[in-house]
Amino acid sequence: KGVASVSDQETSLNREVTIDGETMLIGLTNREGLRKGTYRAWFDETYDAYVVDGKTLDELKTVADNLDFLVYMGTWCEDSQREVPALYKVLDYLSIDDNRVFQVCVDRTKEVQASLLKIDTVEFVPTVVVLENGKEMGRIVEFPNETIEKDIINMLLK
Repeated sequence: KGVASVSDQETSLNREVTIDGETMLIGLTNREGLRKGTYRAWFDETYDAYVVDGKTLDELKTVADNLDFLVYMGTWCEDSQREVPALYKVLDYLSIDDNRVFQVCVDRTKEVQASLLKIDTVEFVPTVVVLENGKEMGRIVEFPNETIEKDIINMLLK
């Protein structure tokens, strides 16, 4: 029992690895993992600096309880470092609990183990999939077309 099996490692939360001298989170992660160690500096700085568009988000408050988010990101990726903390600030404004966010960190190959892949593929990070009542409504890939808030609204109004 003292040695973790591969499946235990694959499903452990906030697992940190070092690949080619670069430390990163891999696999299933959450906000808590992003607020530890070296990740905390960029997470907190970006989270604190992001100004939420409350007027746009107020339109989402009525459906917020129906929304879930799949987030595929890399802690090594500048786009992920910019967009994911901002996304969390948006989710906080909407009072969306962290248990409605399924987050997976990938390495630079962006390969995701099958058991953690809830969508067809991940080519670019971050990839944020917005689900309403379990149905995929759209994705934000690398960066929003407008803003996170407006992109989510546009997905839901399709």
